[in-house]
Amino acid sequence: MSDSTLDIVTCEGLPLGIATKSFTRSAMEKVFRHYKTEKNDTGFIYFFTKTGLCKQAKVQPRIPGHVLDEARLTLDYQEDLEVFTRIFEALYVPGEVFRLEAVVTFLREHPDVMKLNSGLDEEYWRRTREKAQLFYSDARGEVQKI
Repeated sequence: MSDSTLDIVTCEGLPLGIATKSFTRSAMEKVFRHYKTEKNDTGFIYFFTKTGLCKQAKVQPRIPGHVLDEARLTLDYQEDLEVFTRIFEALYVPGEVFRLEAVVTFLREHPDVMKLNSGLDEEYWRRTREKAQLFYSDARGEVQKI
């Protein structure tokens, strides 16, 4: 994808915690100019994706073996740590680096491991909505809540 007008590109279909977000310096400058929130410990990406300040594109993973959007590979809860522990116990070899495709394959072959933290998404998103009290000034200079 080549579009010099884009500010941010996000990837869909990857496990939660893996999806990369790529944004330009000008996107950072736009958000900084409009940023009004005093406390922000979660949800920063919403300034880029939900305010209309930035032009966004969404892409799909190029490697099908990376796609597993029902998996959680983020470390927020004890159950998440258990998933990571199981993954490392199964895949870690000293001196070697295992890739995302190996993790996804492992999780597909061991749905019991993925199930350990599968019920946490609702709580995660509820907590994010609660904590993400984010404010910015729109193009007219009026303060808006995301």
